Amino acid sequence: LLLARFELEQAQRAAEVERRHRLALAETNRALEATDRQNRELLARLQRQTERLREQAIRDVLTGLYNRRYAERQLRRAFTRSRRYARPLSVALADLDNFKGINDTFSHAVGDRVLRAVADLARAQLRPADTAARYGGEEFVLILPETDAAGARALAERLRLAVSAYPWAALHPDLRVTLSVGLCSDPASPSYERLLGAADENLYAAKGGGKNRVV
Repeated sequence: LLLARFELEQAQRAAEVERRHRLALAETNRALEATDRQNRELLARLQRQTERLREQAIRDVLTGLYNRRYAERQLRRAFTRSRRYARPLSVALADLDNFKGINDTFSHAVGDRVLRAVADLARAQLRPADTAARYGGEEFVLILPETDAAGARALAERLRLAVSAYPWAALHPDLRVTLSVGLCSDPASPSYERLLGAADENLYAAKGGGKNRVV
């Protein structure tokens, strides 16, 4: 009987030790799971923050379009693909006519709203593969892969007409805004810089020809 009682007590003590061990193990597992969850949440936040910083580095703050540095990088890549696979590529430089007069006459705040509105109009005309960027001041660049001269002109005309027809009077009763566009779709262009330069020359021709036109 004494031996049986002793063995029973030993078994009870062993069971209690096992119970406490299991409780400690469960607590440790919960702590590890909580730490793992916190680490995953921290990693997700860091990834979101990294993505936000990356976007900020390639976006124009005022318009939300891409910035000049990103546009030139995209144009270089698009030009390389175009020449490698013998595919069409067009680039357009668009400039708001008399923009300094808009700022001087109606205020820089109105000028900023004009830039944002034109950026929205440009986005509305583009396909997912296209790129629109604020190239500087009141100038925008459009990179149009898989687009020949006829397609680029049609898009540029739609954008020009959209800018001209926009209800600018909602910003100021006397406000009128027009856009001049220079295009280049030359498949023989030796470099993306020359392609962009030719579009810039055509933009100057559009300005010299009376503005509010596509050349």
